Amino acid sequence: MRLLWFWVFGRARAENESESGDGIRDRNAKFNETIHTAMNTEQILAALGLIGIGGIIQALVSYIIGSRKKKSDAKQELKEIRYRAIILLCYAFINYEREKTALMINRPNITSKDELLNELNAEWVNMSLYASDDVIIRMKQLLEKQTESTYNALIIEMRRDLFSVKSKLNADTYKLTNTKVLPS
Repeated sequence: MRLLWFWVFGRARAENESESGDGIRDRNAKFNETIHTAMNTEQILAALGLIGIGGIIQALVSYIIGSRKKKSDAKQELKEIRYRAIILLCYAFINYEREKTALMINRPNITSKDELLNELNAEWVNMSLYASDDVIIRMKQLLEKQTESTYNALIIEMRRDLFSVKSKLNADTYKLTNTKVLPS
């Protein structure tokens, strides 16, 4: 670009120096007008270029951030739905005698504790797609040990995975000693 300007300036200056009188003034006026117009056009183009590039960059960054947020929101929603269903199935499994009637009403295809365990095994396999490593490990422990404390540890880990909660709760926190109605 500088070479082009030098060529224009140098040539115009050489032409101006070779003429005399009114011709020089006319040439100088045309030269100044050309330079003034060229600089204004160049400045305008530069400003438009910056705005255009800035707009493109802004649109690109907005698109990338938006698509990541959509993905993250969809993953979070899937986790919440699946974790809620799994917690209820695990609760029904751990408290099967108390919850089997409600389970048969809500899930008529599950008619025994063995079928419920098979369903939980299938959920554990599906967890590999969306759950954190710690949740998968806790679910495995629940399936192997089948105790209330492993269920409670699973609840805490799911809560941590869903909402990034740093909690001081432990498995005993969710253990109820009395589940009967107290007399008034």
